Amino acid sequence: PEGDHVFRVGFIDDPFVKDLIDKEAYNNKKNKWLESILFIGPFPEKTERPSRKKLLACDPKSGDACIESILSNLARRAYRRPVTKDEVAKLTRFVGIAKQEGLSIEQGLQLAIQAVLVSPHYLFRVERDSDPSEPRQVTDLELASRLSYFLWSSMPDEELLQLAESSKLRPALDGQIQRMLADPKASAFAENFAGQWLEIRNLDSVKPDPVKFPAWNADLRDAMKTETRLFFQAMLTGNRPMAEFIDAKFTFLNETLAKHYGIDGITGTEFRRVELSNPQRGGSPCRDCGRASRPAWAAGPRRSRGPQCVRRR
Repeated sequence: PEGDHVFRVGFIDDPFVKDLIDKEAYNNKKNKWLESILFIGPFPEKTERPSRKKLLACDPKSGDACIESILSNLARRAYRRPVTKDEVAKLTRFVGIAKQEGLSIEQGLQLAIQAVLVSPHYLFRVERDSDPSEPRQVTDLELASRLSYFLWSSMPDEELLQLAESSKLRPALDGQIQRMLADPKASAFAENFAGQWLEIRNLDSVKPDPVKFPAWNADLRDAMKTETRLFFQAMLTGNRPMAEFIDAKFTFLNETLAKHYGIDGITGTEFRRVELSNPQRGGSPCRDCGRASRPAWAAGPRRSRGPQCVRRR
C-alpha cells in the first residue's frame, strides 16, 4: 500500500548460513548474498487518508469560502502564527490561476500548498525586532515555536498555538512542558539531544573489522542507538536524578542486544525495560561504551571535548 515502509531481508534459519564459520561470514565467495529485491506498487488506498481528510476540512468545490478556510488554517499552522487576509488572498490566487489554465481545484490547492512550503515564514522561525540593539522578551508565539522545536523538533500543536495566540502561554508554561514531554513526539528531543551529547550518531560511521567483531551488523548498531534513546527518554520523562544516569539499575533491550550483553530471557524485536541484576551494567552517560562486555569501537570516534564515558569495573 501507499506510505512509508521499512524492509529488511535476510536468510532466516538457513542451515548453510548457520554452519558458516564466523571468519567467512563476510566472504562473498563463500557466503550467500542477496542480489536484488523487486517491489511492486504502490497500490492506491481505498479509504481517504487521515492527513488528507484533516487538510480538506470542507469540500473545496463548495466555493471560495471553503478554499479560503483550508488555506488559512494550513498557513496558520505552517507559519506558526495568525495569518493576514492579504496572505490568504495571495494563496487563493493560485487556485484561480489553476482554474484559468484548465486545472482542477485540487490541483490549484496543490500549487497553493507548494507556495506555503517554500515560504520563508514556513522555512525559518522569524523573530522580528523593532530595535535590534535593544533586548526584548520574546512574544508568546515566538516562545511557542522555540519550545515546540526544542522538545518536539516540530511545529506547535493546536493547544500550544491557541495559548500563544491568546497570550496565555506563560502562565501555563510548566503544565505545557510536562504535557509535551509526555507526548510521543518528545522522542525527537531524546534522539536529537542524546544523539549529539552522547555522540551515538557516530555509530553510523563506525565500520569495525568483521573478522575481529563478527557480531557487528546494522541490527546491533540500531539496537544500541535505540537503547540509548529510550534510556535517555526514560530519565527525562521520569525526572530521575542525575546520579541514576550514571548508575541506573535498568535499561531497554530487545533480543539482539540482550544476546550481545549475554542476558537471557529476552526474545523478539520489541524493546522493553529490563531490570539489571549485575551492578556492572548500571547506567552510563555513554551507553555504548564503558562496559567490559562491549568492544571499544562501540563508542565511535571521540572529540577531545566530548562527553567522557564512565567505565564500569
